[in-house]
Amino acid sequence: MKNLLWIFTIALLTAWGVPSFAADAPTEKDMLTEPRDDVYQRNTASLEIMGRGGYYSLNFDRIIVPSVAIGVGFSYTPIADDSSNTKMPFYIVPIYSNAYLLGANGTHRGFVTLGVSLVRNTRPDRNNLSNSFFNPHASFSTPIIAGFGYEYRGWDCLLFRVTPYLIEYNSHLAVSLGASLGLAF
Repeated sequence: MKNLLWIFTIALLTAWGVPSFAADAPTEKDMLTEPRDDVYQRNTASLEIMGRGGYYSLNFDRIIVPSVAIGVGFSYTPIADDSSNTKMPFYIVPIYSNAYLLGANGTHRGFVTLGVSLVRNTRPDRNNLSNSFFNPHASFSTPIIAGFGYEYRGWDCLLFRVTPYLIEYNSHLAVSLGASLGLAF
């Protein structure tokens, strides 16, 4: 039985070749910068917390060239109005682009991001119009959002991002740390 195991092991090593194990192993540079078929998917769908869309947003982005992606998201947040004890619905639509600077096609990537968030406040008015997005008495604002971050694409389709944002809103600056988890496809 022992001889049969040795013969089987030698046959496997001969068929694949001993040196090929070391030659096929990716280097650190390959893992950080070289595109892999199972990592480089063009589309992503993610849930971002404390990012471009406020408390949360559902985002979709697409890589249009290897180092640039564009994206859009959606968030709905009811916020309490102190004056009337009602909740005002806010619809937030972040529109953004990411420029990948470090490891543009790899598993670990650094990027900068710039965009705006279209914020629609649909406060109920005295004529009892609905709280819908299409309320003609709603107000708009567009904060400008910039940041830099880290992205991980791996485990076949897992996407993870962490990004500190600088947000300009009505001549005020705010800082937020956003985190995203999603799928690349």
